[in-house]
Amino acid sequence: AEMNVPIADGCCHCFNLHNGVMIIASFDAISGFLCILLGLVVFALPGEWEGHSFAHFLLFNEQSSLAVFTMMLVAFASIFFAGVALKGVKTLDARLLWSYFLWKLGRTCFYSLLL
Repeated sequence: AEMNVPIADGCCHCFNLHNGVMIIASFDAISGFLCILLGLVVFALPGEWEGHSFAHFLLFNEQSSLAVFTMMLVAFASIFFAGVALKGVKTLDARLLWSYFLWKLGRTCFYSLLL
């Protein structure tokens, strides 16, 4: 059963919840693409600086390699959930918007555990 929820009005009649979710989800997708690009650069060019092979880089930089890989996984999930939010805004599906909200909450808790 699809739940259609009316869009909340903004304070100045030009900015509402629809626009806010679109902006946040778009920023989430852009930051996800940039994190994946950064991870690919880190994994593609490790031997350029030290003259060693990629296997040498992974063996002697295990923690940083794992951190970059985890960052890329979170970025893939961010892109997926940004798409879910954009589809939820377009179709006014509250279930999709709640799943995006729960992803943002879970990601925030995950990042706070890393501090």
